[in-house]
This record gives sequence, structure tokens and C-alpha cells, in this order.
Amino acid sequence: MTTVERKPGKLPAREARYARKKPRAQIAAAPFNNKDTAKYAPVVRAIGVVDKVLATRPDIWARTVTAFARAVAVTPPGSEHGQVLLATLKSLAAQDPGSRLTDLPPEQTTVAWLAFRGMTPTASAAEHKTAELARHDERLQRSAEDIAAIVAESGPRAAQFTAGVLERSGAGPLWSELASLWGLSWQDRPVVIRALARDGWLTFEEGVERSLRPGPRYLDTTNTNTTAAFAAAN
Repeated sequence: MTTVERKPGKLPAREARYARKKPRAQIAAAPFNNKDTAKYAPVVRAIGVVDKVLATRPDIWARTVTAFARAVAVTPPGSEHGQVLLATLKSLAAQDPGSRLTDLPPEQTTVAWLAFRGMTPTASAAEHKTAELARHDERLQRSAEDIAAIVAESGPRAAQFTAGVLERSGAGPLWSELASLWGLSWQDRPVVIRALARDGWLTFEEGVERSLRPGPRYLDTTNTNTTAAFAAAN
């Protein structure tokens, strides 16, 4: 077996990935070097503290350390948000490099999300982001309920529309044409059509334009109605 010798002083690949020409704390503090010392001294001190807590996470950027430090500098340590900041830093320090922020508790995830994007995770910023995420979840829930209602109520209508287009043109409708029945957005369009296909109201060939066709459930209903009408007439 051939062994590859490492040059003296060269870092292993895992460590070299996060190697910096300067210490992370020094990089984080650089923007404050030529500014009002008294004004920014709390931030610079906080950078040292945050960098020390995150010593086990060399993958975290200097801008994230700076963002945390800005929040730490203006937040009383005994306050509720001060405790959240400390808990978030400790949780990040305990994670492996490259871990997902969503593995953290919700309030810590919000704080870390802001800091990782270079935004100062103050109490007001975290509260605003939490409210924004809640509104987003509410929209998603409402959208999911609307889609479920469409699938439950509009299977026959979708299949009938598809059959009509097929009869007139010899090809099925575009997905956008079918979706126009409900005014669906392009994001919801494939969700609804695939759900209608799973319920048997439609069929289509993936990736083939105008391959929409009425599904077996619609065809069975049509055949049953035709048979019943023929029997009644005779």
C-alpha cells in the first residue's frame, strides 16, 4: 500500500477546510478597529467571548461571531433573551461542524438563523422573525387545506374538462390550462394534479406535454352512468 506523507506543518484536510490566515476573533473585530473605541468596546469584548464559546466550531464564520457579539453587547445577560443567546451559543458549540440549525430548539433556531446571515439577533429581531415564520406556516396550512378541498370536490370536474379538451383537440390540456379552473399558483399546480391522479380522476405521462387523460375512476363512473341510462331506456 502506498502511503502519502504529509508535509511538516500542513493541516489535515478536515482542519485545513476551516483554516484562516488570521484568528477568527481578529477577523470579526477588524471592522471596529478604526472606530470609536469607547462606543464599540463592548462589541469587541463580546466577540472574544463568543469566539471562545464557539471554539469547537471552526466552520462558523467571523460574520456570525460578530452578529452574536452585537446582540450580546446590548442584551442584559440575566434577561430572557440573554439566556436564549447563551443557550444558542452553547447548543451550537455542542453540535458537529455542518450540523443543521433546525436540530436546535425553535427559539434557538431563529436566533442562529439571523446570526448565520450576519443579522444581529436582538430580542426584537428574533420576535419579528418568529412572527414572520408563524405567518408563513399559516399560509402553508391554509394552502394545504385549499388543495385538499379542491382534490376532494373537483375530481369529476377536472376529468370532464380533460375529456372535453381531448375530444375537441385530440390531445389533453396543459397543466396550466387545467389549473386555471381553480386559479392555482404554479407551486400548487403539480400538487393538485398529482393528487387527482392518485385518486384516479386523471392520468398523465411524466414529462410528456399534453398527456393528461381522464382517469379510471372517471371512466368507470361514465360507463356506469351510460349502462344505467341504456337499461332505463329499455
